Amino acid sequence: MTGCTAQKLRLGILAGNIASLEPWEVRLFDKICADDRFELVVVLTAAFDGQLRAQHTQQTSFADRIFKFDAARLARASTYDGPAFDEALTKTKVWLVTPAYGKAIGTVNDETITAISDLTLDVLLVHGLDKLGASLSQYAKSGAWWLQFAGQRLQTNATGQAIACLELGPLVRVALVALMNNHSTLRVVSSAAFNTEKSPAATLTRTADKSVSLVWRALHRLATTGRLEFEQSADQNAGPAPALKPSLPRDALRYGGALTGLVSGKITKKLAQHAGRHHMRWSLFFGHGAFDPAKLARTHEVIPAKGEFWADPFLIEKYGATFVFFENYVYATALGKISVGVYRDGALHVIGDALERPYHLSFPLVFEHGGDIYMMPETCGAQRVEIWRAVEFPLRWERYATALEGQSVADPVLLHDENRWWLFANISNTSFEDHCNELHVFEVDGPALKRVTPHPLNPVVIGSDSARNAGRIVRRDGKLLRLSQNNSHGIYGYGLNVMEITQLDTGHYQERRIQTVEPNFKPGLIGCHHMDQCGDVFVVDACRRFG
Repeated sequence: MTGCTAQKLRLGILAGNIASLEPWEVRLFDKICADDRFELVVVLTAAFDGQLRAQHTQQTSFADRIFKFDAARLARASTYDGPAFDEALTKTKVWLVTPAYGKAIGTVNDETITAISDLTLDVLLVHGLDKLGASLSQYAKSGAWWLQFAGQRLQTNATGQAIACLELGPLVRVALVALMNNHSTLRVVSSAAFNTEKSPAATLTRTADKSVSLVWRALHRLATTGRLEFEQSADQNAGPAPALKPSLPRDALRYGGALTGLVSGKITKKLAQHAGRHHMRWSLFFGHGAFDPAKLARTHEVIPAKGEFWADPFLIEKYGATFVFFENYVYATALGKISVGVYRDGALHVIGDALERPYHLSFPLVFEHGGDIYMMPETCGAQRVEIWRAVEFPLRWERYATALEGQSVADPVLLHDENRWWLFANISNTSFEDHCNELHVFEVDGPALKRVTPHPLNPVVIGSDSARNAGRIVRRDGKLLRLSQNNSHGIYGYGLNVMEITQLDTGHYQERRIQTVEPNFKPGLIGCHHMDQCGDVFVVDACRRFG
């Protein structure tokens, strides 16, 4: 829980039925109610009457039944109790809102309007009764907010939105929009792109869970600065539209075909595993000169040992040699360890294992400072960040520091730039383990990690297309460059981005994409997600299907 501000943000929720909220909605509301910067002032809700229930039942189609099967068997949304939200509901005004007779749909009676206007809300969060949200937006200082997907309010229980997932392309794009002054202004507060999942319902469920951070970050910044900032203008006359309605025969066939393809892919994967082949294999590709995507076609591939894949390589020069530290994932144990070798004469000569723990290790960022050599591997299995110091380089290490205890952190990068130390970390803030969607920055005191101060704009990046780290951060030709993963096309580690950090200080963070790398530089590749450079040598990892 954060410290109190001078004045709490006053929030309202508009929802069709509080009893049937989706888990991601409960998680969002629980985070809000557990934070003393916010006050849940009112919940406006309504329930179906008998006539509406009957109408809803009559509209059930074959596509709806496929969606329900998909949601129950493949999406499997985690339940969320929401104790802080439950407690708040016992103290908060809960009003039953119904349309006024004789007026247009989406209006409420005058007594309710007067009562709502007297609440002096800062934000109204719309999670149902969409047209009422549009008409009531003028009674919240910063408007009515909702998450928008495919031109509609994001709903994880809508067949039409699941079918829209069939036409997404490589990414799911979601925007947090604010409707100001009763339809006069609809603007994008923030937006993000997320990777597609194994089925339409799974894509919807996980996208909504990831999108909680868009709302949370916007509320956090509004509470901190007192200002609502926007990315861009949207359709000035647009409001939350009615739910998408599937075309019954065509869309049901498309949906069924997608699930059939998924089942077929699982069977193929199982058969390959039974034959001793694995569904993917990462290996290392070495090149010479300054890293350039145009040179990737001329790189030399190092094939991992049988039963392993090799990924996340980092380079360091020592004793006149180029050492390569990398994740060595052993299929038999389903765990990664850190192995090390020397790259010489176009070949990688493996020396042995540098670090092995009872939990998974990867991403061994290795660097030298103050005469010592340090390694900061990914240790999300231990629920913390760990830094190790070489006792006898390169095979003996001792744990030197830990930080962010209890947090699931992936691919941490330590940056020393302009007399400041920064820790860049990908933290999972979903109900499932996914580190690809948020980048958090912390100002730290150095490798000892005794002082770890979160950046006030955390998470500074949201979106699977650029948030996750993909190597060390370097300054080159006056530019501060961060390598990031492009997780898209339904693939983890589909490609690489070179991001230029244009502003980094204790109050600001900005970056822009200046270069991309796709897995098309060698035949048969389906992904590439890491790069490092040392002297005249660079290395990239890349993935093949069924290695």
